[in-house]
Amino acid sequence: MRLNKTSNAQEEKNGANLTTGQRKGYLDRIDKVVENTGSIILTAMFLVLTAVAIMQVVFRYALNIPLAWSEELMRYIFVWSAFLGAGVATARRMHIEVNIFSFLLDKKSPHQREIIERRIRIVATALMIIFLVYYSCQVMIFLLKVNMLDQYSTTMEINMLWPMSGLFVGSVLMLFHYIMHFVRDIRASHVQGG
Repeated sequence: MRLNKTSNAQEEKNGANLTTGQRKGYLDRIDKVVENTGSIILTAMFLVLTAVAIMQVVFRYALNIPLAWSEELMRYIFVWSAFLGAGVATARRMHIEVNIFSFLLDKKSPHQREIIERRIRIVATALMIIFLVYYSCQVMIFLLKVNMLDQYSTTMEINMLWPMSGLFVGSVLMLFHYIMHFVRDIRASHVQGG
């Protein structure tokens, strides 16, 4: 298993080849805006998480006035950060990858190897898209049930739909970025004849 940093570099190189140094189009610009927005929101969430944790320590141990809501808020921010982070990691192709075919491809030429790896990546991405469409629908059904139950958190008294929505938002972000990767890989395979 390894982090997939080489594919991202190859993808950027292929994208530059396709459009002579420019981004490939409006879909790629939208993809980049969504990725950057996710990164900015994630950074802000970690800053808020850190500030609330520091406030909790100061209020509890220095002032002897514990904040009842801080632990719950930090938990919800952490959950949202995990799922937003999964979306950003998907955009950057930074999820862990298992390379079971690498030993079989060692004897192939670099061009053949690249074509086969791209085809494997297209199939794996298509399977992930199918899974995420199904999973996102299941999460949406669950969230609708949570909303109908009208549950509220213990200390902050916010509707539980909001903390649990991070799961749906993260899965939709991952789905979006996987679709973008799929489109890029299909384009690259058509342009380069693989």
